[in-house]
This record gives sequence, C-alpha cells and structure tokens, in this order.
Amino acid sequence: MLKKANIQWSGKTLRNQIEKGQVSFECAVQRNPVWDISRKSLLIHSMIEGYPIPPFYFARRNDGKYDALDGQQRSLAIKGYLDGEFLLSEDMPPVTDENGYPVTVAGQEFTELPEWIQDNIKDYSLTIYYFEDITEEEIAELFFRINNGKPLTSVELTRVKAKSILKFQEIAKHEMIAGAITEAGKRRYNDENVAMQAWTLCFSECRDFTTKGFRPFIESAVVTKEQVREIGQALDCVKAVCDLLNPEEKADKRVLKKIKTRSHLVSCTYVALQALRAGKSAEELKEVLYKFFDSNQTSVSEIYNKSVGSGSAKPDKVQSRVQVLDSLIGD
Repeated sequence: MLKKANIQWSGKTLRNQIEKGQVSFECAVQRNPVWDISRKSLLIHSMIEGYPIPPFYFARRNDGKYDALDGQQRSLAIKGYLDGEFLLSEDMPPVTDENGYPVTVAGQEFTELPEWIQDNIKDYSLTIYYFEDITEEEIAELFFRINNGKPLTSVELTRVKAKSILKFQEIAKHEMIAGAITEAGKRRYNDENVAMQAWTLCFSECRDFTTKGFRPFIESAVVTKEQVREIGQALDCVKAVCDLLNPEEKADKRVLKKIKTRSHLVSCTYVALQALRAGKSAEELKEVLYKFFDSNQTSVSEIYNKSVGSGSAKPDKVQSRVQVLDSLIGD
C-alpha cells in the first residue's frame, strides 16, 4: 500500500521551494516542459478566478526534499509567471473584481497586475500529495491511474527504469538529435530513445532493441562522463557532415533526410564514432555516408535495407546493421 500524505502550499510557497532546490523535476517519468503560453496563461487565470487546479504528486526523499512525479508543467508555469518570464496570452478574458467589474489581464506580466490579483496568485492554495518509499513500479502504476488508465508507452516505461536517464537526456539534448526529432516526437521521448540506442551500439555488446531485451539492459546500464563526451564528439561530426551538404541539391537533400531519420541517425552516430577513432575527418565521413545513402532505396546495401524494415528492433536485424556499418570505415 502506498504511503501517502498531503500538504497545502500557496503559489508563492511552491515558487520558493523550487527556487531553494527543495523540489526536483529530474524524475524520469516527468514529461519535458512543453506547455505553450496559452496553457500557462489559462492556469494563471484559473488561480486568479479561484477555479480548482488538479493536485500535484511528489515523492519525498529521505533528506526531506521532493521529486515531482506529476505537476511539472503547472509548477514551472506558476514559478515562471511569478518570476516575470512570460506575459499572459493576449486572448485571456478579463477577470472579475470583488465588485463584479471586469479587469483586463491579457498581455500583462505579474508585476503589472493589481495588487489583489497578485495576491490571488501568490496565496492560491495548491494540494500536494506526496509519497514515501515509492518504487519505480508504483510510479508507473500511479501515472497509469492519474492519466485515466492510459498506460505509459514502451519508451516511457524503458526510460522510467533507466539507471543513467540523466546521462541519456544529456546526450539527447545535442543539437543533432534535438534538430532531427520533431516536437511531437520529443513529447514521445523519441530523442531520448535515439540517445539510448546510439549509446548502446557505441559502447556495449547489446544488439537487442526489442522491449523484452532492451529494457532490462537499459535499466542497469551505467553511462560514464567520458562516454557522453565521446558520443557528443561523434554527433558533432555527424552535424558537420550535414553542414557540408546542400539542401538545395536534390541528391544532397535526399542523403540529408536519411541521416536525420531516427534509425539512420543511430547508425550514423555509430559510424561517426568509428571514423573518429580511425582518425578520419568530417569530410571523409561525409564521403562514406554519401556513398552509402546516395540511392533510390534506403541505402546501397540490401542487407542494411532489410534490417531497417519490419522487425528492425530484433537482435538479428540490429546485428546485421552493425556488420554493414563496420564495413564502411574499413572500405
């Protein structure tokens, strides 16, 4: 049974606790900050008008600090508005004062609001449910239940269990990965999945990307700072190759598109690391990747092409890709 308790924090208290480092948003199950101005503004408008806001869910650590399990978007929106980081959306409707008169808040930052409105935001009572000694399995089940029975996706469950999730997130922030994955893809953690798969190819013997094999491997995988640095250099090299290609040229555009495709980006990162270890330049890597992907099919290798089709996560398919990729730098 979950050990649950609750506390009431004002908007100002929540902001101060975050500022002091008492609340962390590094829990793996947390989504990336994705709220736009409209959603942030609606939250603030609800606080002004006294509309209810869903409770927050935290886990309390032994040192008394909290890990946010659910509520990151709302927490950062509240702190951000109190700190003057954004203006309320221009389409926000007026709020009503105690005499029933409308007061315009659209387009205003916190310090521009009347004092009574500022007080409504700062003093708004937020319900914080917190849990002690909660396990990763219980966190996943909690998310399942508070999201109306919508289960976590395979990628979400894998990242929840990842021992080195912060290192994978650091890799995923590289501009090569960040630029190749759409915002919708980032909300599904495709960027982190690329980071996990690329690291796995580069620094382990695991060649199984199926959920059954990949999840337990990632759960215990230990990523070092040196490996983060190395894979960052490999991604720098891939980025340099992309910069050498001209998107206005038909053939270059075709190759560029393939490099930025998720499965191929994992492959290119692996090849880039091998190229760097062999002392090859970005120009030389460009020639290798260009020759490989300059085809009306996926690549010039039928073996590789078959390995990225149906069942591409299976060990035999991943191993086939690696064997083809290993031959590129040796050519």
